[in-house]
Amino acid sequence: MSTRYEQLKSYAPSAIAVLDCETTGLHADKGDEIVSLTIADGTGTILFDELICPERRKSWTKAQEISGISPEMVQGKKTLAERKGEICALLEKAQLLVGYNLSFDLAFLRAGGITLPEVPRFDVMKEFARVHGEYDPAHKDWKCVKLSECAEYYGYAFKPHSSAEDTKATAFCFRELLADPWFEKPRKKPMKAVDFQTGKEIWDYGDEEERLYISKAEKKKHAQKKQEADEEEPDELSEHDWLKPTKTKIVILLLAAVGFVIAGDPQGSLVCIFLLGFLFIPRNRDAAHGAAGTGKQRKGTTKRRSQKR
Repeated sequence: MSTRYEQLKSYAPSAIAVLDCETTGLHADKGDEIVSLTIADGTGTILFDELICPERRKSWTKAQEISGISPEMVQGKKTLAERKGEICALLEKAQLLVGYNLSFDLAFLRAGGITLPEVPRFDVMKEFARVHGEYDPAHKDWKCVKLSECAEYYGYAFKPHSSAEDTKATAFCFRELLADPWFEKPRKKPMKAVDFQTGKEIWDYGDEEERLYISKAEKKKHAQKKQEADEEEPDELSEHDWLKPTKTKIVILLLAAVGFVIAGDPQGSLVCIFLLGFLFIPRNRDAAHGAAGTGKQRKGTTKRRSQKR
């Protein structure tokens, strides 16, 4: 019998529907409506992304400040009821529904008359809290965080409160969460303990040391990959790099000078010697200080280029 993790990994990207919506407010049961809806597959490829004209709400000042969607922007757009056919057709193909605070989005779809398929559901918000969250003893559950915090944990940058951007971020976090080494080892409820250094009461999860070790190992691995990539990348040429002396240039100029002497052309030989000397003329203040200064300059240049990346 396959585990839940194996079942989740078995879904083809095309069989996954990741969705997010922007609304006029927080309460689907009190008349708030959808003003923007996005549906994507498991890879984050957008399948549906439309502004929706609400049928009852005429203004939503607070929600507008967050999403940036005004009544004027949705005026003349189709209502959710008018989009019902294409939305239901997409959702019916799904074998897994994915979202961030998924119950919020599904409540609005349901209130808008959208028929939801009876398939497994995956709430990235709750799953991330289960794996990496802190325990909230007051509510006897794991503390949830914003989508932006979850995305930041996995190294994904985006502008939140756009249904399209939120959907792509959710799809990314879903994939990263399944690849997370801690997904199959979620946190256990902590026990009260005493910090020996401060004497204060703390919650002991029993896995901090192991998590810190894994975290450091992952960061070290990432840093090593970045260093290898930097070493493979050729140095950028400065404006004077083509004038720097190399063995090949020196040999060519010496042979040319000898050739001109043999051919009885002393002027050509002098030109070669002049060019040879020109290669060794210092062209910046670091070069004037010798090899150490040049090495220092190169090191600093590399450092600045690395920081820019």
